[in-house]
Amino acid sequence: MFIFEGTAYSIVSGAVGVALGLWGASFVMVFTVNRIFASGGSGAPDNFTMFAHFEIRSAIVAYCLGMLITLGTVGISAYQVSRLNIVAAVRGLPPPKHQSATPFGSRLLAIPLVFYRPVVRVRYGNLGVSQDGCA
Repeated sequence: MFIFEGTAYSIVSGAVGVALGLWGASFVMVFTVNRIFASGGSGAPDNFTMFAHFEIRSAIVAYCLGMLITLGTVGISAYQVSRLNIVAAVRGLPPPKHQSATPFGSRLLAIPLVFYRPVVRVRYGNLGVSQDGCA
């Protein structure tokens, strides 16, 4: 349920971020730079002006990155809330010290080992196996 709600937030926040970035921040930045160069003393030519320009591809990339960041944040929060003891949270008690046998971090660190072990075996041969095939 948290992920579904987070997806809705992600869709809206990506659109708001692109709109504010394209029509808010870019025009403020162009206006400010033009005012600085128009005041003189910057070494720029007298007829220097900057225009706001964007491509649709950059707007799509910005939208997707905004969605990805928001959805990742919501996913991490949902994971932490799913592991929360509701009784301890309501009473304001510290979380229990019990850790699972394979927490999220060690699962994440195990991913490179899946690719590392076959590389070691191919590079150095079957380690620990004698010539006759016995261990």
